[in-house]
Amino acid sequence: MDLKRLFLAIKLPQELLAQLQNYQEQLNPQAFRIVEEDKLHLTLIFLGYIEEEKIKTIQDIALEITKNFQPQPIQFLETAYGPTSAKATAGRSNPKFPRLIWLEGSSNQSLEQLKMVLEKDLRAKAKISLEEEHRSFLPHITLARVKTPPPNNLPPETKIKTKINFSFSPSSLWLMESQLKRTGAEYTDLAEFPFKN
Repeated sequence: MDLKRLFLAIKLPQELLAQLQNYQEQLNPQAFRIVEEDKLHLTLIFLGYIEEEKIKTIQDIALEITKNFQPQPIQFLETAYGPTSAKATAGRSNPKFPRLIWLEGSSNQSLEQLKMVLEKDLRAKAKISLEEEHRSFLPHITLARVKTPPPNNLPPETKIKTKINFSFSPSSLWLMESQLKRTGAEYTDLAEFPFKN
């Protein structure tokens, strides 16, 4: 059975990508693995390993929902260590180090609604098992990953926090494939689903 590792994502405008690249250039490459510009995106739903014959159903579901959906602008605020539960441990003797640096966004009810409606139909119509989320969806973009093992001189969060106040209105949702290779993940665009104008 041929399985593909899939996710639904929103691509970022060039103006935001330029700001993120400027920020990434300031990070120490000995401590962090930088996410390349063409791999920066906002993941809405990670679908997991999916049978190839289900892809058409996923596309039909996404197209039907997005064509009637007009999302609110997405607001980003600042960079920080993530995941959230690990944030407070950076730069301390606690063994639980953060795993990455991300750009955090503010809560977005329209994106949360879109995610909920998509997940409901993906479970019911495409028979996809999705992880149950028990917290609100907060937009975020992974900018760098902490190297393994974490370096002893990992900067405290105060050193990596930067205000990047940026808002944009997404024009479409994308179905993307992620192939895990020794050099890192490689992403392929499979389909685009425009939002209502």
